[in-house]
Amino acid sequence: MHCPNCGHENRAGNNFCVKCNANLANPQQAQQPQQPPQQHIPQSPPKGKMSGCLIALIVVGCIAAFLIFVIVIFASAVSSNSGKADTDISNSSIETEDATENIGLSQDEELSEEEAAESLKNNILNALNYHLDFADGKAEDAGTKGAWAAFQANLWAYELIGRDTFEYHVYYYAVYGKNVYIGEFGDDSEYLYDIQEYISSLITDKEIQKIDDYFQQKELQVLIDEQEYKDSAEIVDYSDLIRNPSKYESKIIKVTMSVSQELTGGVFTESGYMGKSNGNEWYAHYNIPENSPRILVGDTVIFYGEFTGLKKMTRALTGTAEYIPRIDVKYHSIIS
Repeated sequence: MHCPNCGHENRAGNNFCVKCNANLANPQQAQQPQQPPQQHIPQSPPKGKMSGCLIALIVVGCIAAFLIFVIVIFASAVSSNSGKADTDISNSSIETEDATENIGLSQDEELSEEEAAESLKNNILNALNYHLDFADGKAEDAGTKGAWAAFQANLWAYELIGRDTFEYHVYYYAVYGKNVYIGEFGDDSEYLYDIQEYISSLITDKEIQKIDDYFQQKELQVLIDEQEYKDSAEIVDYSDLIRNPSKYESKIIKVTMSVSQELTGGVFTESGYMGKSNGNEWYAHYNIPENSPRILVGDTVIFYGEFTGLKKMTRALTGTAEYIPRIDVKYHSIIS
């Protein structure tokens, strides 16, 4: 029997084609093509959802990377600071060691008396030559700060040996000069004669006189500068200053004040004096020089300085704020 669907020749009596399984008993059904069984094809998620998931993964990844970066940096910083602290301690030890070696000392052992004496001699000659350069007009401002710092460091190192030693006193004399030494230790110092004899063995009398003249001229110039500054100071009208503070800012003024309060400076406060002049209140910011007589409450003092504006002062008892003229004081004279 001929299959109408695929053309295969089947045996007579077959109801279905052995090749394509078409229904030979019903030729019309056989001519309809067999539909393949439908297969379930999984659908991919919508693009919108997939993009959201991808973005979320990227964000999470970035956050994780950032946290790892922060942890690494923090760990490095801790390690660096620890190393820096060790280095600072080590450097501090080295600097102390260098300072002591400059005067002939070692942390492990002391030099011989001859070596220590030679070191002292060299330091004193350096200090004296430093002053001679200034006296001859050879020294330049640039570079002198480092030399002066070295002298002070050596003085500190000699002080470690002891203030009541010849080495300390002779070096102090060489660095600061005769008048400053006498002002600090008195002209009856037990070391004074030996110091002058020792320095006379190092430089000539002419050079000693040149250094003494240099220091005297320096002290005189300080006095001249002070007097010129005081002469330039103006007496100002208090009422006008309060009304127009900008008009007087940076002016050099002088105020005769009866001191009512001394303010001690601290971390967040500055030192100075409160007082009144003709019934008007003033604030004088002043770090009084060392070795100057103390200014006491009740003293009448002339302050010379630069007007810097109005300072806000809060009264402790009432809590009210007032604005008081402020001057940065450079010089003062105690009247009574």
